[in-house]
Amino acid sequence: MGWTAFVRKIARAIFAAYFWLRPLIELLHPRFPTSWAIAYGRLSPTAFLLLFITYYSLLGENGWLSVAFDLAYVYFWPLVLAWLLVKFTSIRAYRAIKSTNYMKGLILIPTAAAATPKPIDVAAKTQTEPANKSSWKAIGIAIRPFTQFFLLWALLLLKTSNIALTWVALAVILLGTFTIVRALSLFLSDAGSWITKLKSNFAAQVANNIAIIRANYQSPIDVSSRNAANGLLLYETMFRYMSENRETLARWTILASILVTIPLYLYLSFMFTAIYLGVARLNHIPWVWTDALTTSIFIPFAYTDLPHNLWIRLIGGCQATMIAVLGYTVLFRRIQGSMIQLYHAAGELAAPLNDQTLKEMLQTIKAQSAQKPA
Repeated sequence: MGWTAFVRKIARAIFAAYFWLRPLIELLHPRFPTSWAIAYGRLSPTAFLLLFITYYSLLGENGWLSVAFDLAYVYFWPLVLAWLLVKFTSIRAYRAIKSTNYMKGLILIPTAAAATPKPIDVAAKTQTEPANKSSWKAIGIAIRPFTQFFLLWALLLLKTSNIALTWVALAVILLGTFTIVRALSLFLSDAGSWITKLKSNFAAQVANNIAIIRANYQSPIDVSSRNAANGLLLYETMFRYMSENRETLARWTILASILVTIPLYLYLSFMFTAIYLGVARLNHIPWVWTDALTTSIFIPFAYTDLPHNLWIRLIGGCQATMIAVLGYTVLFRRIQGSMIQLYHAAGELAAPLNDQTLKEMLQTIKAQSAQKPA
């Protein structure tokens, strides 16, 4: 366990204990709620967001997953304590039983060959590692607060009035928006790769099951033949359903794409809202964040509602172009192309299953498997 995990573990346990024991503390110390409220009131939202981002960036290695794990740990802390108590008691009981003379006679003592560990050449391993690996790792940890939690940075920009912090938050949000758009563009540019991989996997499974059926057809039916026949019948039903219900699948695919696109669109709109407000603040342009959010959501239709500032208009043009290009690509071009590719893949995979001899073999195995043993 590294020092970051150890510190986070201790802090998580302290916060969980306070969360569950706070009613008892308030009963024993009546002035505690007032003192806690005063201490918490001194922590501004900006300071809280900075503390939260720094804490989970430096001590948490999985971003929002670390936050979710800590919340679950705090919520189920009594169960965690019960589990730790059971674990501690079990280990102590095992060690006590193991130390008795009765267990000493039952424990097998490993031979010298098995007990001797294989020597590890530490010097050679150290020489192969790059000399600057630790330096790059330290740099990566230091810049981690600026490479994640972009949504919290956007909230921080909305709350802060500090110019220096506005510059930092604006730079981080621009980096985060560029990262998201780049990842989405790469995914859309290679949207057909998953169909190719899926087709290759299905083709290998179909070929393997057909080989099993043909090799063991004259022999008594065993588990492998029955499983192979069931797999081929399942594939044949699935491929036939896809070929006979193209319109239904196309409608469901478009609906699923819209449901995925709407949250992503709102997320990007909020990120651009923070960018607009940051640029407006640096240029001393008054702008309410609700108006900026509405304008960002309805870009490009609300492009004329943007302030008459070169940088804001340029960012608005980039957002409108991105929405037009990615929206057309997601909802029309890529979905249609992927569906056509998926139909072709299903037809190619179903071709080996249309062999009449193979169908007769499958029906024979199915009929024999359905018969009850005498």
